[in-house]
Amino acid sequence: MPKSLLFILLVTGLSVTVAEAQDYETGTVLKSEMRPYSQSAGIAGNQVVYFIQSGNAVYQIANHSTKTEMTVGQKIRYRVGKNHFYLLSENNKETKYEIVGKK
Repeated sequence: MPKSLLFILLVTGLSVTVAEAQDYETGTVLKSEMRPYSQSAGIAGNQVVYFIQSGNAVYQIANHSTKTEMTVGQKIRYRVGKNHFYLLSENNKETKYEIVGKK
């Protein structure tokens, strides 16, 4: 195999996006609800909590926002790591959510 072809294959093989390098699972948004939250400095506010069904588990996730970002019945791709839930958007960008409950 010519060295230039080998080099091209190597370079294109290394240009893997974050989304392709991770293993993502699929889930479905069951519902969302507005809930209060508080932080250690006495700061309080509201946040949207999403209930995500994945197999037999239901994750409750939030990111301290009052803006609704997902709809009931929506199919999503995600990964879980260190008490966080990483939602993959259609343009392969991750949004980090806190896991506030799991059943």
